[in-house]
Amino acid sequence: MMPARPEEETRPGDDFTAHLFSSTTDNAIYTVAYGDYAPSVRFNVDDELAASRDNFLQRVDASLKTTKPLTMDGRKGLEFTAENAQASFKSRVFIFGTRFYQIAVAILRGKDDAENSNRFFASFEFIRPEVRPKP
Repeated sequence: MMPARPEEETRPGDDFTAHLFSSTTDNAIYTVAYGDYAPSVRFNVDDELAASRDNFLQRVDASLKTTKPLTMDGRKGLEFTAENAQASFKSRVFIFGTRFYQIAVAILRGKDDAENSNRFFASFEFIRPEVRPKP
């Protein structure tokens, strides 16, 4: 439920391929990403969630304000907030198997987009695969 049509970007890699969808409004930047680790990559989920959070913070040059573990539909995750000189951030990251998911909002300094931000986070869900009977 992004407030504007997202742009799509794919970032292929040897160990990880990322798919990003972002939408920018006058007040905020909305991002959804998912990625797949190569089957040969081994990691501890808790450590990888923290590393994903920390990499995000480094990319946007932000300071961590809050962080807490969460679980959604059996998928381990982290929710965190952060700030830099331009924006305040809220994000959730999840890992399930070899798939990574992230949703994030950056609300620009001096702006308010709470209604869209709350709707965006409330709309995120994991879709269950459709089970079809065998012919």
